[in-house]
Amino acid sequence: MRKIALTNIRLRFYACSMRRALSRCHGYGRAFSLLELLVVMVIGGMVMGLAVPAVQGAIVRGRQSLCASNLRQIGQGITLYAQEQNGALPSTTCLGSESWIVSLQPYLGENFDRVRICPVDPKGKERLGYKGTSYLINDQVDVAYNSKGVAVPGSLSSLLRMDQGSKRILLFIAADNKSTGPTEDHVHSFSLGKWTSLLSEIKPDAYGGGGRDRTRGSANYLFADTHVQSISALEIKKIVDGKTNIATQPL
Repeated sequence: MRKIALTNIRLRFYACSMRRALSRCHGYGRAFSLLELLVVMVIGGMVMGLAVPAVQGAIVRGRQSLCASNLRQIGQGITLYAQEQNGALPSTTCLGSESWIVSLQPYLGENFDRVRICPVDPKGKERLGYKGTSYLINDQVDVAYNSKGVAVPGSLSSLLRMDQGSKRILLFIAADNKSTGPTEDHVHSFSLGKWTSLLSEIKPDAYGGGGRDRTRGSANYLFADTHVQSISALEIKKIVDGKTNIATQPL
């Protein structure tokens, strides 16, 4: 009798276990407690907190990479132009000619509209309509030679006569407040000697910026030897605060 009783107890235990298992499988288990829900929410928030910055960072890096590609292609166009112009660089509208970017259209071909607009330019569509560009050329390309045919120090007029081309910036990303007209195709080099006036001309924190003092993030720059370099806004500020004009002097 004791064996039968024990067997019945075991059977009832197994039956209860099966019912609980089936109940869980069909979604009839007990509800989550408030504590469990809070734990899930906290963990989910932590995961999102890690994921969102990572995604945003990937987007920023992708745009900066595209911008660098634009500048390299423009640099190649400038080189081709100079080879056909005895070394001369395309001039700005200051000399009453067409914009330097329009001068490069034959060398950029079907990429002309794509490469002349920076991916983070909020006025990109407007500039496209005016045949403008997000990239401002250093106005030193318009510096004339003296009476002896020697380039003025700091001049970027000719690739053939250029001094320290690997250290001289040729193209900058335009500041958001710059107008979109076709004559806004260059920086005013005298403004790049001070941080406050520099910010009205170029955007040193184009990628990953946003801080009040504008020293976060970085931007791409095309140098006169046509290499592209990303430089942090903080580094640019240190250079400028050290009395170096990044448009007229080599870095």
